[in-house]
Amino acid sequence: LTASDIALAERDYDTAWKQADSAWSLYPDRRAALERLTRAGLAAGKADLLRPRLDRALRRYPNDLRIWR
Repeated sequence: LTASDIALAERDYDTAWKQADSAWSLYPDRRAALERLTRAGLAAGKADLLRPRLDRALRRYPNDLRIWR
């Protein structure tokens, strides 16, 4: 479990978002970081902030099916 997972379980969605965003900035090529960022962003109601990050990942890895499974 990560700090983001724990924050999500505790329904502390803003903390989960911050933790997941931090992990994504450190590991932008990791599918697990993208999944946590997506879950936390949607739970925290941050779809407007999440969308540009997903778009960036799609542009960066357009043919990497591991990211989008």
